[in-house]
Amino acid sequence: VVLQGASAAPPSRRQALSSFGSSKGKNMPAGAIDGDNLKSLLKPDPHPRDPHANGFEPRVGVEEGGDPWSFGRAHAALHHVLGTAPSGNASAVADALDAFAAQHGLAFGLDAMRAQLLDSIVRRAASASEDAASAVSGSQSGS
Repeated sequence: VVLQGASAAPPSRRQALSSFGSSKGKNMPAGAIDGDNLKSLLKPDPHPRDPHANGFEPRVGVEEGGDPWSFGRAHAALHHVLGTAPSGNASAVADALDAFAAQHGLAFGLDAMRAQLLDSIVRRAASASEDAASAVSGSQSGS
């Protein structure tokens, strides 16, 4: 068997092609491969660090019915929150995360005091922004 393009390849590639199968001591043209070397090219040994080579089976994800804890605590909390809190409701997300963390003894989430503090800060900032916007629009209409 002769590799196609071995003679037309650039010198560095030609060297790589010819070093694949040229049997030392046999009278074969450059780029030719004997049966043993061809077999080793077609059925290479697995890479020693390839996890799939040693019977590796990937874990089943939550979407396929797998255990939500198999990917860790944060992953389980994420899937719980995604499955229970309505989309776009930050307070419900914080409540769901806090309840899940408390139920499973995790150090995630906001406790009730921090959640109230964060809520009041956001409300004050929104109110101040509305007051500033109405003051600007009032001064422009009076001019």
